[in-house]
Amino acid sequence: AASDVYKAGINITGFNTYINEENINNLQGFDYVIDACDDLTAKVAIIKYCVKNNIKIVCALGTGKRLNPEGISITKLIKLEDALARSLRQRLRKENIKLDIPVVYHESTPLNNDKIISSSIFPPAVAGIYLAYYVINDIIKENS
Repeated sequence: AASDVYKAGINITGFNTYINEENINNLQGFDYVIDACDDLTAKVAIIKYCVKNNIKIVCALGTGKRLNPEGISITKLIKLEDALARSLRQRLRKENIKLDIPVVYHESTPLNNDKIISSSIFPPAVAGIYLAYYVINDIIKENS
């Protein structure tokens, strides 16, 4: 399977840039986008651009205020029931965007105390691995 990824000719480009409507064209020419931004307006702009330009996308949602890295999972946006997902769906519906976008999220309820920072390192790090796994697995399927 690893040799299949190599044969696929994968090139990875990371952006350390705040994506917005003015620079969204930076995503032009890509086959896949991994969205891991925390800003809902930017997330909507990225999804909208990807859908409009037939770029595959997978998004990170709901890992904040969690401590335990267990419970990270992959589903479709339409199936996810948390506040961030509801807000995202509401905005995407206004843009007439289908809600079958794959998302990586934490299955547990956020902790509600001041002892846990908004994002401990563990769940987002595991979510990043799941995001990469989703893309690599999808590329392998395409090239099989």
